[in-house]
Amino acid sequence: MLGPVGAERFIMLFDLKVVFEKIPEILSYLPITLEIALIATATSLIIGFLVAWIKIKRIKVLKPLADFYVSFTRGTPIIVQLYTTYFGIPFFLTYFNDRFGWGLNVNGIPPIVFALVALGLNDAAYSSESIRSAILSVEKGQIEAAHSIGMTGWQTLRRVIIPEAAVVAIPNLGNGFINMLKNTSLVFVCGVVEMTAGARLIAGRSYRYFEMYVSLAIIYWILTLIASRLLVRWERSLRRNERDPKAATKAAALKARRPRRFFSIDRDAGANPDAAVDDAVTAATGAPVRPPVPPPGLASEATEPAAQPVATAGPVAIAEPLDSPPLAADAPPLADKRPVREEVGA
Repeated sequence: MLGPVGAERFIMLFDLKVVFEKIPEILSYLPITLEIALIATATSLIIGFLVAWIKIKRIKVLKPLADFYVSFTRGTPIIVQLYTTYFGIPFFLTYFNDRFGWGLNVNGIPPIVFALVALGLNDAAYSSESIRSAILSVEKGQIEAAHSIGMTGWQTLRRVIIPEAAVVAIPNLGNGFINMLKNTSLVFVCGVVEMTAGARLIAGRSYRYFEMYVSLAIIYWILTLIASRLLVRWERSLRRNERDPKAATKAAALKARRPRRFFSIDRDAGANPDAAVDDAVTAATGAPVRPPVPPPGLASEATEPAAQPVATAGPVAIAEPLDSPPLAADAPPLADKRPVREEVGA
């Protein structure tokens, strides 16, 4: 327990009021932090998808380079990569200026460019593995079903592979975005003034460094909570189609249909326009969508029920046709006379 002297000393060292008073001032640097996080994440997704596709297709020349890039990036600290980018890009640009006579202004490069390059390349190495595993998790039957209904490679990638792989990759990519949001606190080494650098500048005025970093920790914690909630809601919205894979596959197949082509087939051969779609869904799910339709010539025979013998316990009555002469126009109406029936013994 703290005594009166200890409590006063604690209040002198740590001012809780300053923690909450300086939060709005630190939040003035939030747009720069979000800009770096969003642009670097978008860049990492593009590069990561290309690296994952190279490794999946096993391109001879590019696959070893992709393996080396992923191994080197994942095996070095992010702050070392920031320093390497900050000093390496001007070095190579100066060399190219001297070697090829380029007139590039090396000193005019904004510091945020170094941060975006370093963070984007770092996160792309991690996201490439997540994207690669998500693409490989898509069932081959769905891809074959998409090809069987006439989808091109780009249509299959955009309408079948990416939607299915996104459900698997979203949790890992979401964690990557959260890590990216926290890694932006290191870009001050490149001269970028974001929230962490802003908090240091604010703390330098009153020497309240501990309070400023507590405020900064609260802000980052709230940002990660908001990002986590948004990612969970996005993942749930993507999993709605996963509950009924037959409906999702049929929806993608119907979207990819070409009406003019199917209508010409229906007009010439009398085929069912949904037959190709149903075959694709059956191939992907293993369950028929509807019972098979018999050919046109056998439709009447297949649908007409067969005559069933009637079992009788007593005599069977056989009706005789009536041979009556035609009635005249002015003849009176005949009385109701039933046909004469003969009984045949059992």
